[in-house]
Amino acid sequence: MAAASFAECCQWGTEQLDPLPGTERLSALVERAVGAADASGMPLFAAWRAMPLPADTPGARSAAGLRLLREHFTGAYLLAVRAAGMTPLEAVLAGPEGEAGAVACGWSPPYPPVGPLVRRRLWAEAVTNRLAAPAFAALGPADGAELVELLHRTRADLG
Repeated sequence: MAAASFAECCQWGTEQLDPLPGTERLSALVERAVGAADASGMPLFAAWRAMPLPADTPGARSAAGLRLLREHFTGAYLLAVRAAGMTPLEAVLAGPEGEAGAVACGWSPPYPPVGPLVRRRLWAEAVTNRLAAPAFAALGPADGAELVELLHRTRADLG
């Protein structure tokens, strides 16, 4: 299942990203960030990163790398939420989507009160940023800014 999902991600990248300008550079920057990301306590990220790429085009590498960075961020967030003494449900409830987000994730009412959770969620977000930041700091300021620009341009080009 994971291999099929990864292959589909890479196929999408080949089809959608390869024709776009800057994809080769995007893949290089994303791969550097993925390589610098710490997998400690993030077994899903570590497992995805260990999987061989089913396709070796710039678009496939970009799509796979972006998926890996999303998995790294999600792993960091879950670690931070748990360190804040919150459950994933509580984190969703304290977030911008509130109860609608909880319903979208499949949780049913009744829900705990949100007030006491907001401060812990903000702390968890700050910790998440500290855990995820080293992957991007490894790029340095110029390459980090270039990555952001390439991501904005790619998103616009995909329309």
